[in-house]
Amino acid sequence: MGNLVPLASTVFDAWANRPTSNIAQFEYAQQAIAYLGMTLNESQLSTLFNGSHAAWQNFVEILEYSASQTEEREAIRALKGLEVLLRSQRFRDVADPEQQLAARFVLARAALYRVGEL
Repeated sequence: MGNLVPLASTVFDAWANRPTSNIAQFEYAQQAIAYLGMTLNESQLSTLFNGSHAAWQNFVEILEYSASQTEEREAIRALKGLEVLLRSQRFRDVADPEQQLAARFVLARAALYRVGEL
């Protein structure tokens, strides 16, 4: 039992202090938008848009255009109307945790700009 406590402490310290380099981190909305555009696969997109290739292709084009904007506010404006999709249960069901994190980041940045405009 005396050896178990130090071992448990060591295991916990290693787990708690593990590197998080495999978790996507974003500074600007454009990074998160680009991440979504690069990681959403055809199966996910098809599910999001009920199999409509044209609809999901348009969505990807909007993501690409938005991610290419130099100003974060303009990048978010380019997504106008897509916030509903990024907040939807369908998106949460289809997206992996990192994609959901990216979407939440974009939504949070958009909310910060809205607060600033009050």
